[in-house]
Amino acid sequence: MTENEFSPFLVTLTIGSAYIQPKKPPTLDALLLGALRLVFPYSEDVSALIPLQKTDGVFHGSCMICDPLFSGGSVKFFQSINNERKEQTINGDWLDTHIYKGLDIDVSKLRKGDSGRGAFSTKMDDYTLYHRGSFWKVGFFGCGDLSQVKSLLHKLPGIGRKAARGYGAIFDVDVDPVDTDYSLIRDGKPMRPIPENLWMRMGGSPLPLRMARAEIHIGNPDEHEVLCVAPTGEHLSW
Repeated sequence: MTENEFSPFLVTLTIGSAYIQPKKPPTLDALLLGALRLVFPYSEDVSALIPLQKTDGVFHGSCMICDPLFSGGSVKFFQSINNERKEQTINGDWLDTHIYKGLDIDVSKLRKGDSGRGAFSTKMDDYTLYHRGSFWKVGFFGCGDLSQVKSLLHKLPGIGRKAARGYGAIFDVDVDPVDTDYSLIRDGKPMRPIPENLWMRMGGSPLPLRMARAEIHIGNPDEHEVLCVAPTGEHLSW
């Protein structure tokens, strides 16, 4: 299917477990990229296979849409710290009594890059859980190949952080055609991070700018942030 044959749609995901918010508000293209990495685990870059229309490098996939979420407790996970990192790359907040490796470790050794027990130490992270009851829905507007989008989303275990551990579990996937493409702009407001130049060419009104990732690139996403208009908050309202 060519871009001329792409059509606008609304994705509705039924979520069946608590959700852990990612560092950046999730977009549809990011979810599809995650699904493609599961399908092609040994391919370095699968972004060209994302079945969405693209304008000036920006995929037609909105940020997540949902009703207000309620916080419901927290969950803790252990995360590895590679002691081969240079000292200045280790966050000072990690060097406290919450760092473990089965037993308490000598922080002075960690500062020297040596925990005394192999190449890795661990820190404990605390994540806030969000939910709207037993089953709740989130949405994404997009423009692309409906059947491929639905097929890929069925391969994802969930959305948000720690999805592989059962959080943000996807219970059902619906992809329905709509008359208008709202993946980039709706009612004069951005539906995802959009670079300033593209926003102005689309006829958008002047809005506050902030650094955000508008395009998908290999590597650290923070290194590819540009000045964008973007939705405020962690998600959009229906």
